[in-house]
Amino acid sequence: MKIIYGNTYEIAKSYAWFVINNLRFKQKFDFDDNYEQILSSINQISLLDDGNKLNYLIDHATFLTNKTKIATEFIKGLLISNDEIICIHVTKSKDSFNPLLITNKNVEFIKATKLNDKDKFKLVNDLLKTHPINFDCEATKINFVNALANDPYLIINEVQKASNYSLNNEFNAQTIKDLVAQNTNNTIFDLVNFILLNKKQEALKLFDSLLKKKIQPVTCIQVMGTQLFDLKLQKICLEINNNNVYNAQKALGINQYRIMANWKILNNTTLSKIKKLLNSLILLEYNIKNNLVVGDIGIKMLIMEN
Repeated sequence: MKIIYGNTYEIAKSYAWFVINNLRFKQKFDFDDNYEQILSSINQISLLDDGNKLNYLIDHATFLTNKTKIATEFIKGLLISNDEIICIHVTKSKDSFNPLLITNKNVEFIKATKLNDKDKFKLVNDLLKTHPINFDCEATKINFVNALANDPYLIINEVQKASNYSLNNEFNAQTIKDLVAQNTNNTIFDLVNFILLNKKQEALKLFDSLLKKKIQPVTCIQVMGTQLFDLKLQKICLEINNNNVYNAQKALGINQYRIMANWKILNNTTLSKIKKLLNSLILLEYNIKNNLVVGDIGIKMLIMEN
């Protein structure tokens, strides 16, 4: 049994992609106190199985830190299986697991962390075996990998996207610039959403991923400012038109789908909060350009204060 655990579900789930990327699973489960169903499925022998070791994935495996009798018996049932069972769970310390797991030599604990650059290159090279990219030269490949965030889940998505693109196109330096820029703008928009929805930890994590992509703080601020200005106009028009999307988009002269794409954030934040964040960004940009504040520290303070 392999147990992948981390301080947050996002970190544990993301790192799991690095571990399970090349594995084929017989079945995947999302644990919800369904002890009997999972154990029955894992112990069931199919006539089509060829005797090779099978892989099973159990997500949200809260039973791992449960010390009740039913959880302990369930763990015993899993441990006698000849197949590979991989579990994902959120916990800060290995000591919190059921003692039966800690003392079993066949259980491998994997602490989820952010990938280092060596692991990132290894993951990309593994992915390229099944998702080839038509790079124009080796230097382009290296630059592409360096542009990726150290997040396994995002890396897999980006490599698959790039592979699909390069089926009919050569992948060169300009391609990286175009794709990464587009992806960065989308990520910064998510950052704006997290701040406005008061999801500070998610915002800090996302901003750290942007820093690893070598995005300059001033560039980040400028993109955020543009997006906030659009949100501000859309929010004003919606309020004037009693949340009528059709009338608001007519007043702005934009496609109504742009407002609908922003509907969740527009419906869950206030105009005053959008204005406050926009004003804070303008002040922060001035302070950074005048060497009054260090860029990355200033943005992190902005996230915590708004």
